[in-house]
Amino acid sequence: MQSQISQATMQDNMVTEFQYDIANGIPAEKGRIFLEQNGWDLVKALVQYYTYYLGTGKVPVVGQGASSQPTNNSKNIIFLSNTRAGKSTLVNKLSNSQAAAVGTSSLGRSTTLTYSSYNFTYQNQSYNAYDGPGLNDSDCRVSNQDILKQILQIMLVGFQGADLQGLVFFQSCTTDSFMMRPYLEKAQAIFGPEIKKTVLVLLTKCKNANPEFVSEATEICKQMGLKCLQWESIDITHQEMEQQKRKLFETISTLTPFQMKDIHRYRQEIVEKAFALKAQAPDCKKEELEEYKDTVQDIKLVKDIVNVSVPVTYQKRRGGIAGLAGGTKACTTSVQVCIPIDRPVITNVEVTKQYLKKSQVKPPLHQFIEPARAAILRRIDNTI
Repeated sequence: MQSQISQATMQDNMVTEFQYDIANGIPAEKGRIFLEQNGWDLVKALVQYYTYYLGTGKVPVVGQGASSQPTNNSKNIIFLSNTRAGKSTLVNKLSNSQAAAVGTSSLGRSTTLTYSSYNFTYQNQSYNAYDGPGLNDSDCRVSNQDILKQILQIMLVGFQGADLQGLVFFQSCTTDSFMMRPYLEKAQAIFGPEIKKTVLVLLTKCKNANPEFVSEATEICKQMGLKCLQWESIDITHQEMEQQKRKLFETISTLTPFQMKDIHRYRQEIVEKAFALKAQAPDCKKEELEEYKDTVQDIKLVKDIVNVSVPVTYQKRRGGIAGLAGGTKACTTSVQVCIPIDRPVITNVEVTKQYLKKSQVKPPLHQFIEPARAAILRRIDNTI
């Protein structure tokens, strides 16, 4: 019995420590599930949380993750760009349909709010194209962080173990405000440096653009080591569109597929680096209220009745001639009287008390995740 209580206390303490390291990012009940599924190994549970849960919002099933095998032979393509860049228009062109909603506003307001999958076939090869909201939505209905989380969730769950064949950026050439670098930085921060080999930049609206802008955008892609391709969606003949499609798919086929094991390895490396940074960090003061049991004496008043003798004085006739003359004398006797009282009773009572526990501990792990990510990206030679 004592060993069972000790084990339960140890597990409760581990749940508390897990919640401390993730800044209470999930309810304690879910934290307990993480620990149970990882054999109450705190480090393994934290790795699962930061490598899987933050990207999917789901508690992983044991054995789920990088070992999953693809369920079909479709190639996956994800589109990423600012709003009104033509992602949905391209989906419709590739699928020869109006499957994706296309925006009509020119105010930077995203028409698509969540990522959706569109399946089509080109030259007997099946493709899954994922079209979603644009970055920097003018109405702030979808944040950039939420968009990148959606992409991560698609890759970790939706792909079911398959690889990413192409991550397609869109860049309009009607402006010299080129976004290839921030796009790539965002992608690498989430997926790691290997994603760079899977990126294709589509330079759009080149016909009506300043030729110098087109040349500059092409040169920037070359300097960054990214493949690029010019693409037009309007004012183009059917034959020209088919030529564009052929060139697009030929170029996509030359990209290095991004393997799911790379994203798991990269995210796990972030957590391992965060553990190392935490170990090197100085201790910090931690204050927390801790409960303990104590026994105190409690005094209660109990209703009771006490029998007491009360003296009573009365007059008694005297004897003899004095009595005949009406003489009396005082006599004393006692009678029993019941008196109600409040009797004090002392009992021992167990109560729960709190005290402020002060200790020296390492800072929580969550404080080191972003510094670890930045350190890994700096360490890897990915000059862009």
